[in-house]
Amino acid sequence: MAEEEEIALASKIANNDPLNTGFKTYIAKDEGTEKWVISGKDMQVLTTSLEPGDNIQCEPGSMMFMHPDFVQDADCGCDTCFTRCCAGESCAKVTYTNEGNSSAYIGLTPYYPAKIIPVDLKTVPGPFVAKSGAYMANLGGADVDYSCNCFSLECLCCSGLGCCRQELSGDGVAFLAAAGTIVTRELGDGETIIVDSHSVVGYDNSITTGVASSGGFCTLCCGGEGCVNSTMTGPGKVYLQSTNFTKMVGYWRPPSSNNSMEQE
Repeated sequence: MAEEEEIALASKIANNDPLNTGFKTYIAKDEGTEKWVISGKDMQVLTTSLEPGDNIQCEPGSMMFMHPDFVQDADCGCDTCFTRCCAGESCAKVTYTNEGNSSAYIGLTPYYPAKIIPVDLKTVPGPFVAKSGAYMANLGGADVDYSCNCFSLECLCCSGLGCCRQELSGDGVAFLAAAGTIVTRELGDGETIIVDSHSVVGYDNSITTGVASSGGFCTLCCGGEGCVNSTMTGPGKVYLQSTNFTKMVGYWRPPSSNNSMEQE
């Protein structure tokens, strides 16, 4: 019996879920394909080699290094600008095109310390819903669009996910940026989990979001989670991060002058 328990525990550890919670840690290891490679452990770099005429699209400020044959172009059209702003991204989308006569390399990185998560949009059932600011780049066909959920007042005002949801669709690969430790959860049909909305990176379109009260009066005021938490109901896959850019800015923000004077 003891041997069977040891084997079961070893299996859970091998599956990256020793407590059998259903959550699996995303391992930020070097990975890739013949077209692209993600390198580094935490503050990662996406490197791709493109043939003449091919391009990669990304958020402004993502370029780290590139071959001289690449030409940069920014799309600021009114139609795409409005869509991207509603999706929570920059108003411009930058395209790097290889205009040389042979394959050339380019390296991209998130504009803040983050891991890079590849999402093959061909394997996703319907549009993939991403948190505002999560999109970093894409190879191949990928549309950054949005959908509005203005009919659920509680989700609109309280869930923290907003009324406009960023949606990624197409037949290419989208690359998302997420900070801290990344975990994934495959929800069964009707299965519900409660999450901090700031921790959400993205999820399948088949998942239904909602809200749940965070507790009584004292908890609402002093619990640190606000009035409500977000709920996610399957089926589908969800990606969560242990911290986000907003939290990082709060950590790095220097103390106010009043606090500095008081300390002196």
